[in-house]
Amino acid sequence: MSEIEFSKYASRGPGYHWSQVSLNPRTRNAFVLARYRACCDLLGEYAGELEGRTVLDLGCGDGVLTSMLAQRGALCRGVDLDESAVMFAREKLASLGLAADLVVGSCYDLQFDDRSFDAVVSSEVVEHVGDVQRYLSEIARVLRQDGIAVISTPVRRTRTPSDPMHVQEWFEEDFKELCEGTFSSVELRLSHATVAAELYRSRIGRWAINAMSYFYNPFRLGNSGSQALQFAICR
Repeated sequence: MSEIEFSKYASRGPGYHWSQVSLNPRTRNAFVLARYRACCDLLGEYAGELEGRTVLDLGCGDGVLTSMLAQRGALCRGVDLDESAVMFAREKLASLGLAADLVVGSCYDLQFDDRSFDAVVSSEVVEHVGDVQRYLSEIARVLRQDGIAVISTPVRRTRTPSDPMHVQEWFEEDFKELCEGTFSSVELRLSHATVAAELYRSRIGRWAINAMSYFYNPFRLGNSGSQALQFAICR
């Protein structure tokens, strides 16, 4: 499938994810914050203690998720196609005293040796990818034999992708089957209650949920009922 240019860094600025996870009520985004935290929590749950473990953030963007992993003691490397985002991430993490090796590159041709990482995380990337099998194969190639990959993507709810920048989206069973074509073991976990996600589309709903998220985030991992986000835990 042909890919669609990801233009959000150009239109919003290369560090816009940082404002979304900040304490500023005007820019805070509970949905994004919970997604990043869920990725970290799942890596910790399935891969164990991250201290001293090698972790690749594939599609690292402006480095928010990378920073969260580094704060947990992971030895992080990151790859993203957007040079402005990677440059911003390098400067931001350095200013926070966090070490990470971030490079500009393609998910189709990772410049790492086979079996290089204890874990790989790729959050909200697969839906932007044209050649999904090649992307998954590269993750499997650089992952150690006993390693864990966490790949997140929205649950398909509409006939066409919910975001015009998404190449494709998947129903839960289809996404699990897709990942099983590359990995021997795949478990699917869900989060982000759909009813809250729909409410979040309105200005009042967004304000209310963002305010609530300082104390309780309805987009947390492990909600019951219909969910908006899926995480494939792959071995």
